[in-house]
Amino acid sequence: MSHVFGHGRLPAYGKAVEFYEWVVRMERRLSKHDACLAERLRAAAVSITMNIAGAAGASKRSRKASRYRSALAAVTECSAILDLFAAVQAPDAEFAGMQRQLESIAMQVGTLQLHATREVAPRSGGS
Repeated sequence: MSHVFGHGRLPAYGKAVEFYEWVVRMERRLSKHDACLAERLRAAAVSITMNIAGAAGASKRSRKASRYRSALAAVTECSAILDLFAAVQAPDAEFAGMQRQLESIAMQVGTLQLHATREVAPRSGGS
């Protein structure tokens, strides 16, 4: 993974890439139950990764916060899709692991979003 750009150094980005890799590996299995939903899972996983990267590269705090909020929405969508798949097939340890991965991504992105929305405290004049 490239660390030339800032997003490559974010743990949340690395976890999002890992989640996407899992989705790609599982796509055939998931498509047997619901191809449309499997496609939406893949798209939402891409959205998580792209929004984290976009936020890391944004110069305005408001734009960073917006992209992190979009990443959080995509994390929530992925979690709901996994819930739907679990409802129609017996969830295994791998599914549970990916739900925990999403929870970890959500916590990390939530922290990044919080930092992006905080205003920088004005410096007091010296002397």
